[in-house]
Amino acid sequence: MTYTPLTTNELTIIAHSFVQKLKAYRVAQMINRCQVLARYKEGIKCGFETKFSNGRTEGINNRIKTIKRVACGYRYFTAFKTRIYLIIGHQIQTN
Repeated sequence: MTYTPLTTNELTIIAHSFVQKLKAYRVAQMINRCQVLARYKEGIKCGFETKFSNGRTEGINNRIKTIKRVACGYRYFTAFKTRIYLIIGHQIQTN
């Protein structure tokens, strides 16, 4: 069995069908979700068409937030910055 990725047109048809099924429930939350999907339709479509992702950036951001939370505050920003570079594994760059 081989997997064939869906084309953009196939994804559009599936998404449209899904939205129509959600609207059929006539529940306020479902209607709200349909409006959100309609509003961001182009962005969602581009997300499937391109191979770009912000996953790496989100991962680094999550690690920085974890460092900040675990540290319970730093007296100096440079100490915080140094800790981030040490944990993430990058060399400290001078400005």
